[in-house]
Amino acid sequence: MLKRKTKINVFLYSDILKDALNKYANDHNTFITDLIENALLQMIDSNDFSISVDRVYDKAVQGKTALENQTSRRLSLVTDIELVDKADFIIDQQKPKTNRSIFIQESIRRYLEPILISEGYLPEPVFRNKQQAIENLKLLRSYMGFRNTKEFHTKFLKKENSDEYFISYRHYSLMERVGTGDIDRIINIISQKTNIEKSAFYLPSYDFQNYIDKSVRPTI
Repeated sequence: MLKRKTKINVFLYSDILKDALNKYANDHNTFITDLIENALLQMIDSNDFSISVDRVYDKAVQGKTALENQTSRRLSLVTDIELVDKADFIIDQQKPKTNRSIFIQESIRRYLEPILISEGYLPEPVFRNKQQAIENLKLLRSYMGFRNTKEFHTKFLKKENSDEYFISYRHYSLMERVGTGDIDRIINIISQKTNIEKSAFYLPSYDFQNYIDKSVRPTI
């Protein structure tokens, strides 16, 4: 008996990820649909439905409109309707609420991205966990000896030769507490001022600790 199929659209984290999946599928004589179905099955079987993939907010960059950037991330799949129904049922039970694209991308992050990296289809992880970045910001602040968030904010987020800040202290402290705001932008600023690679902030805390232990400690 043939499985019933349905067409779905998945908005991937980036067009870089989409290109890597396409190339991997072509080189291994398979289909992206099969790759994603297998990843999704592993996600469901794991019974661990925690999500560490962030939503993507498309912006107009490099001559492309926000809509064009969104379209470049879109992947259309014809897949098993029963598998989609299982995923949708799990998604409906989750708190806080997620969506199908995020759920599928979490399965890609766990089960496909490591393969794409190990086989050279991706140079580095494309998924960046902003909550992990916040935890590492706190770790860095403590490591560098700052007594509180205010001192850290003044040291690294005040514009040079100005009384203005890249972000207000109120918004920065809120960012540390609840994870709101443009964290990637703040990481970029602090990365430049500390000479710590931006990508390092998205490492697991243990790896980030090892990284800063081996790095030149910034002068405070």
